[in-house]
Amino acid sequence: MDKARFIFRYPRSRHSSAFLQQYTLLERLGKGHFAEVFLCVEKSTGQRFAVKIFTKHPGMEERSKMDGLQQEIAVLMGINHPNVLCLKDTFNEKNAVYLVLELAPEGELFNYIVMKQKLSEDETRKLFIQLFQGIKYLVCLSPFASFNP
Repeated sequence: MDKARFIFRYPRSRHSSAFLQQYTLLERLGKGHFAEVFLCVEKSTGQRFAVKIFTKHPGMEERSKMDGLQQEIAVLMGINHPNVLCLKDTFNEKNAVYLVLELAPEGELFNYIVMKQKLSEDETRKLFIQLFQGIKYLVCLSPFASFNP
């Protein structure tokens, strides 16, 4: 046993991710043109969230995408409604931007409707009420809204 020897070396560069320090990344839930969505778990609470990951690519086109993303984040930060998925946290890191969002555990509404194939009148009424309440909330947030409910 006294012949065993261990050597510890510091890595040349430390790439620590603030997102990965707080969350565990799990399976992919979906993929869009600009981002991928994954299931993640907050390490401190065990609570599940969806994280939308925008990978950064160098170039001029990237700057306009980042400007649009900053606008999206600004809008999402002001949203707080039970019928609209809300933004919990953001991480702007070297290679990616992470948007941590509330998780819709049942998935997308479209997939729910396809799975059920047919909704009853009562189910349809409940869905439409939720949709209209969410839309009303978002329209009232708009600085250009002249909608007076």
